[in-house]
Amino acid sequence: MRKNNGGHGGVIINISSLAGLTPAAYQPVYSASKHGVIGFTRSIAALASIGNYGVRINSVCPAFVDTPLLESIEKEENMGELFKYKDRIKDMMKCYGVLDPSLIAKGMIDLIEDDASNGAVMKITTSRGIHFEEFGVQQKTKI
Repeated sequence: MRKNNGGHGGVIINISSLAGLTPAAYQPVYSASKHGVIGFTRSIAALASIGNYGVRINSVCPAFVDTPLLESIEKEENMGELFKYKDRIKDMMKCYGVLDPSLIAKGMIDLIEDDASNGAVMKITTSRGIHFEEFGVQQKTKI
């Protein structure tokens, strides 16, 4: 995809989660992997910018989404030792709400169409809709 490597440029959207921005006591491995997605997205986006690749890399971080994955909390074989916390997880779902997948699709389309977005971390929640994580100012790195 890199323009400086014969490609035509493009957009990459990585899927993370709000659990990648805050501690998630009942999902520590999931949370750690989603933190990694955000760090990777921001780092590779900075490299793409510095290297003038013509590729934008962003991340989408939805809250709970109405998918079959949410049903997995009802099954002990899926949750393992965290199964005992299923009621607390359900309470969190009630508190944060459950998103319709169409809102995530809208957010992704917005990121694809926004030529200025590179390294953006889009959050999607029932209470605030589509909005972005604000990070401190990044310093430009010379290679």
